[in-house]
Amino acid sequence: MLKIGLTGGIGSGKSTIAKVFNLVYDIPIFEADKQAKQIMNTNLELIEEIIKTFGKESYKNKTLNTKYLSQIVFNNPQQLEKLNNLVHAKVRHAFAKWVDEQNTAYVIQEAAILVESGAYKHMNKIISVSAPQQLRIDRVIKRDKMTTEQVLQRMTKQLSDVERNKHADFVIVNDDTTGIIDQITAIHTKLIEH
Repeated sequence: MLKIGLTGGIGSGKSTIAKVFNLVYDIPIFEADKQAKQIMNTNLELIEEIIKTFGKESYKNKTLNTKYLSQIVFNNPQQLEKLNNLVHAKVRHAFAKWVDEQNTAYVIQEAAILVESGAYKHMNKIISVSAPQQLRIDRVIKRDKMTTEQVLQRMTKQLSDVERNKHADFVIVNDDTTGIIDQITAIHTKLIEH
């Protein structure tokens, strides 16, 4: 079974692309970002490690205090790396277990920072979702009620499409004018022939 990484910058539409793979071709999707949040709230060993590393304020009422943690890691690459190292190991383990339960030609792990985290090295193929910057900004403002400045700040923390696409075997252009179904069908056909 092939393990396919699906990634893209904020607002690129990677979740929509993942849903299409799932709905049209019944491909199982592992949403790494959602899994990470769940693991950070349920894995007692990880919770202890986060508290030990970042302080008791990391959890409030037994729930991850994302606001507190974001303030620590957002502008501190060393602290962000510490957090990522703690969380990514657990997500990798959860993904491996999940893969064992699937029975398809391939599975997809959807992750915003697939390349940045190094998780792409554990995949057989990488799909990158690309979209023009202004369209991505507009999508995120509409979806998350953020300001342009907040979206741009998030974007600076992620790889550019050009950098991300260097690691990709396939690039899906999601610019609201190019048909995504045809692009997904072409990729699906190549993956099941593999």
